[in-house]
Amino acid sequence: MTRIAQLVRVRLDKGQDHKNRQNSIDDLSEDTKQWFNAAQDYAWNVTYDLYKQSLDLGIAKESARFLLPLNTMTMLYMKGNIRSWIHYLLARTHSSTQKEHRDIALGVEEIFKEQLPTIFEMYQMEKNEINR
Repeated sequence: MTRIAQLVRVRLDKGQDHKNRQNSIDDLSEDTKQWFNAAQDYAWNVTYDLYKQSLDLGIAKESARFLLPLNTMTMLYMKGNIRSWIHYLLARTHSSTQKEHRDIALGVEEIFKEQLPTIFEMYQMEKNEINR
């Protein structure tokens, strides 16, 4: 398997898109963003400390990780044929796709560009045709 993308803890400080529940929009005030980022830092630090304490007490990693927030770094492994990847990229690089999924797809797109340049050109032509 090829490592495609790595998710890392990121700050997501956007408001809910009321037209597309799978999307967020950048419409929050700076005060709200600062509060939310501080809340993320606090939650991360508290839960990570509890996770480390759990490991020190001998609790298995697979049990202790239930204490960690959902935005904890993780590895994602994916595989598929060229046709499936093209379909995935066309769907998940679109601007209406949820940011986390779009970030992964853009990482896959870069690998596609490096590893499969001829197919990437054909994919780009199809993507441009669809987005007209």
